[in-house]
Amino acid sequence: MSPSRFLLVTRRAVLIVAAAGLGYLFWRADMLTLPEQGCSPLHGFAPGDRVIVDRRPKELGPGAAVLFEGRAGELLLGRVVDAPRDLDPAARALIERGALWIETERDDCPGNDSDDLGPIATERVVARLIMAVGW
Repeated sequence: MSPSRFLLVTRRAVLIVAAAGLGYLFWRADMLTLPEQGCSPLHGFAPGDRVIVDRRPKELGPGAAVLFEGRAGELLLGRVVDAPRDLDPAARALIERGALWIETERDDCPGNDSDDLGPIATERVVARLIMAVGW
């Protein structure tokens, strides 16, 4: 194969891989704007921030910032943490079946979390926040 033919094939392969990656990104991620009113219950995210979210998170471990549905269907912001050891047996059973314990981090900005709602089923997690962008 001549060098010019090799470069042509390489360029086309790079374009195909880049297009596939971009398609995967659009299928999986989204950009949202947090409400400008009020406050944010998590450190690192401010009201009005634009955030990139993963709409199809596979695994959510401690430390993941998530958007989840509250009792009335509203979207709430919280962070997945390890469940407290002193949970009642029913809540502990839910955690063992895969439910998450989600908490807020700021006392000056109260929000609903697992202290109010109990363990959160993974089906109620709408997205995982990947990062806030400054534009």
